[in-house]
Amino acid sequence: MGIIMTYSINDLASFQSLENWLKQIKTHANEEVVKVLVGNKCDAPDRKVSYEEGKKMAEQFGVHYFEVSAKDNTNISEMFEFVA
Repeated sequence: MGIIMTYSINDLASFQSLENWLKQIKTHANEEVVKVLVGNKCDAPDRKVSYEEGKKMAEQFGVHYFEVSAKDNTNISEMFEFVA
């Protein structure tokens, strides 16, 4: 089982809403569940959330971090392989 929390790197509101979700997961999810934080649209030219900000939030909640692009298939396989 795994939990993949995804936000868009060009949508600050989607990133800001993650903190609440990550707190809920930390409180209620089984500790054995693989959890990852994923910044999607890393190919987008209008980035609003830096790689460092995403990585810092992942570290704060003890989860692995990936930046991916579903559009050009960047890091998609790597992220799913990690979860599997």
